[in-house]
Amino acid sequence: MALEFTTGKKRREPIPFTLDGHDFVFNPPKLAGAVLDALDDDEGAGALLDWFAQGLDEETEKFITARLRDEQDDLDVEDLGNVIKALMEKVVGRPIKSRPGLRRPR
Repeated sequence: MALEFTTGKKRREPIPFTLDGHDFVFNPPKLAGAVLDALDDDEGAGALLDWFAQGLDEETEKFITARLRDEQDDLDVEDLGNVIKALMEKVVGRPIKSRPGLRRPR
């Protein structure tokens, strides 16, 4: 007997979040593109940042990008990684965990 799977309903509604006192809205794009790109990318972080950017309006993306480029601003990729992880968990409805058995060898 074949295994049967049913695709779960994806979260599509906007997710409000606050970063350093500024309120933003994230419109969750589909995760598949980011995940597939991350698997093909040696660094993977670029695909996740692209996924994050797709869910933001242009003004918010420019604001966060400017902060990332500002050497005097403490906001860094690690900080955004925490935001992205929390948003991904909200989108999929469960915690995101690393599974060493599923990682590709480097």
